[in-house]
Amino acid sequence: MKSHEESLSKKEKSTEEKAKETEHQLLELEQHLAQTEKMLNSLLTQLDPLSNCVNALACEQKDEIMTQLQSIRRLMKESGLDKSENKMKDVSHICNEKLEDLIQSFAEHSQEKEIDDREDDSNEDLLEDVDNDYQIEEHELYDICEVHQFEPDVVEDQEMIKKDAFESEEMELRRRNRYE
Repeated sequence: MKSHEESLSKKEKSTEEKAKETEHQLLELEQHLAQTEKMLNSLLTQLDPLSNCVNALACEQKDEIMTQLQSIRRLMKESGLDKSENKMKDVSHICNEKLEDLIQSFAEHSQEKEIDDREDDSNEDLLEDVDNDYQIEEHELYDICEVHQFEPDVVEDQEMIKKDAFESEEMELRRRNRYE
């Protein structure tokens, strides 16, 4: 029993010593924390005037730059050099026109495709129904083409086709073939 009591007393003493040591470490940490807080507060008090000065200088420079910008814009408007508003209107007008042209070309393309599809179907039906008696000889076809080649309506149609092809190249749009 004595050994048991001795072991208990040793355990109590060791726990008391550990508790005292832990308390001592906590006190040291609290002191270090207090010192750190004091140092941070002194740094903040030193930095406050500096940050206020920096903010004041930045605001002054910003105001000065803004007044210079306004005077430059006013001078440009007075001298007629400021075309930014007109350019924006022109650009939006051009964009709207190109968008409308693009929409129209898509609509025309879809209509042409529908018509071409219908024509292809009807042409296939017609080709099946055509009798050998109604076929045109090759030399007759050349004669017909030569006759119509210089007629005013045909010449106008050819010129319109060339003009349409040139305009589509200008718009940088390419027309897709049916069979692609």
